[in-house]
Amino acid sequence: MAATVPKILSAALLALSAATACTGPFVPPPPPQSSQNPVTSQQSSAQECTAPPPAGEASPARIVGEWICTGSTTQTRYRFSADGRYESREALEYNVPTGRFVFHRDQTGRYTTAEDRLELAPERSTRTRKSPEDPGGDYVDVPEPLDARVFTFRADLDSLRLQENGRRELLLLRVS
Repeated sequence: MAATVPKILSAALLALSAATACTGPFVPPPPPQSSQNPVTSQQSSAQECTAPPPAGEASPARIVGEWICTGSTTQTRYRFSADGRYESREALEYNVPTGRFVFHRDQTGRYTTAEDRLELAPERSTRTRKSPEDPGGDYVDVPEPLDARVFTFRADLDSLRLQENGRRELLLLRVS
């Protein structure tokens, strides 16, 4: 059963990200490599993740840069380099009566594109969980399987749309 708990939490994070559709205001979070700073709820006048930007195109050069989608309790962040490398963080954070629950997955690896297909091949993937209601079950930077992920993508100058296995489309906005 212990082996299924990380899978359940990972699935819950993905489901919650899809369910909230990253509908919260744009909030500049910490860079993906930092595991110390929590996601915060701050108001911003920036465009929301659900605003309908132009459809874009499947152009590999257009995904280079930093992208973010922030919901009320979730955050997804990708950084794509011109050399074919990527970093990502998928985070779920919320307040509980005894403190703050935190779960995140951090990945680094290589990406490739072909037409409207984006494949992420992680070389390092870890997850962290901190729960004040169950501190005995906490873990930090536990390795995850290095399973490739394949998305259909569309990008324009300000937005990146990702869809994985027919799931709900994720809309990320350019940070840089």
